[in-house]
Amino acid sequence: MSKVPDYTTVVKNPIDLKVVRKKYESRLYTSKEEFKSDILLIFSNAKLYNSKDTIYYKYAEQLEREIMPSLNRLKEVEEK
Repeated sequence: MSKVPDYTTVVKNPIDLKVVRKKYESRLYTSKEEFKSDILLIFSNAKLYNSKDTIYYKYAEQLEREIMPSLNRLKEVEEK
């Protein structure tokens, strides 16, 4: 965060893929919607923090469009 010291001032609910991975591996997600919400929050935060003319904003939009079909196809995992 040293390169973006104001990030947590702008982004009130920061999350990244490391956090998502840790939550997933620790089985902290209780639904596919919760997982999907965290993934979408990553894109939302990127677009909130970066202006529309930056590569970061544009990549966030592109990745979000490309991953949405996969996120929408996720199936709930049944408890065994």
